[in-house]
Amino acid sequence: MKKKSIIAFIAGKSGGHIIPAITLAKKIYNQDADATILFFSTANALDKAILDNYSFITHIPIYLDNIPRKLWFYPVYILKTIFIIFQCFRLLRKNKPSKIISMGGYISLPVCIAARFLKIPIELFELNAIPGKAIKILSPLARTIWYCFPEAKKYLPQQKSEYCLYPLNFTQTDRNSTLHAINTLNLQKNRKTLFVLGGSQGSIFINDLIKNIVLTNPAILSSIQIIHQIGKDNIDEWSSLYKSLSLPHHVFSFNHNMAPFYNAADCIISRAGAGTIFEILFFAKPAILIPLKTNTTNHQYFNAQAIADKFPQLISVLPQEEIMKDNNLFKKTIKTFL
Repeated sequence: MKKKSIIAFIAGKSGGHIIPAITLAKKIYNQDADATILFFSTANALDKAILDNYSFITHIPIYLDNIPRKLWFYPVYILKTIFIIFQCFRLLRKNKPSKIISMGGYISLPVCIAARFLKIPIELFELNAIPGKAIKILSPLARTIWYCFPEAKKYLPQQKSEYCLYPLNFTQTDRNSTLHAINTLNLQKNRKTLFVLGGSQGSIFINDLIKNIVLTNPAILSSIQIIHQIGKDNIDEWSSLYKSLSLPHHVFSFNHNMAPFYNAADCIISRAGAGTIFEILFFAKPAILIPLKTNTTNHQYFNAQAIADKFPQLISVLPQEEIMKDNNLFKKTIKTFL
């Protein structure tokens, strides 16, 4: 009798980590419907909302916050991490997965450390142009490290690192004509379509930019329509704004089928998560990328710049701080696409 395959994935707190992990999990499950897919992620609402849509996945939440920035929180955090390592150890020993596939992030640390003690092979996926801290820390424990940006290779152990295509949740059949997508979304074919992406959690900064554009540039209102991922903002509020301006629109928070939105777009305005960038390239759409810079990482800027250097005809990069310094910079750039 064939031994049942059990694979464990780790990804959380970001659609940019979870979606490519699910894509890989679906591929395994489609090849072997008897496979058991364990999925370690954070316990937040976004992770649960995404993973609940996949009945073949067994979700295992990890109740651990991100690494604190203030030193006096470290002792408690370390103790909690040790406790969770033991929890993961018991879970992995009970389920006996044949391998661990991690997308990085802080929640990978306790799972991979437990897996190392149990001698379970670990595969890491570095999805960004510059590897994150978790990937660097876990590199010595990994059997294989897959990277999607060629720029990442120089930061990784050469003997165990291999290039791979970004695991996109799209196939060639997802590509349709712009007109077909416009009709599907009940939009107008005689207008330019802006697709505004703030990521799975939305972007207040990008939302404010778009609000400013539509409220202060009445001349463009008759020539555009908007597909807008507003994230956590109020959908009814945004829909009311667009209706008051007689602006055709489609607003949403999260959607598992993004293909019609990409197909309909004439121009995309987006943050610069790795997944979003590779999706934009897959659909070959012009885009203005506004990388998110946080206190802990500048991944999005390096991702955006790496792709803009290769595809300058498609991608423009506008750092958020530059837009804040020059109020007209975003307006000037968007006009070149319309």
